[in-house]
Amino acid sequence: MPFRKTYFEKLNDLLRVYFKAVPCGAVSVTVKAYGKEFHLNKVLEVGQELITFAYYDEEKSTKLAEGKGEAMAWPALTLPYEVIESVEFDPGITRKGWKTSMGFKVTG
Repeated sequence: MPFRKTYFEKLNDLLRVYFKAVPCGAVSVTVKAYGKEFHLNKVLEVGQELITFAYYDEEKSTKLAEGKGEAMAWPALTLPYEVIESVEFDPGITRKGWKTSMGFKVTG
């Protein structure tokens, strides 16, 4: 069964349920599509047929000037929901060999 818009509209609720069951404090969210893994930084838009999100990729990122809010500019990708193979929640906020912390944290 393919992913749909409603799954991503409820992503924050799913993360809250996960944090309640697994009180790890932070989690990385990995979207698998086209046989590749994309580690979500931020969901930018949940459209009717497409989702657009920024994702962690050290090679494609750019450091931003200090004092402008975000420290890094991450690449973004738009995918149709039907190509998404899986969504994984992974406790922890770093990846082996990465210099940058990543992931979603419990808020509110």
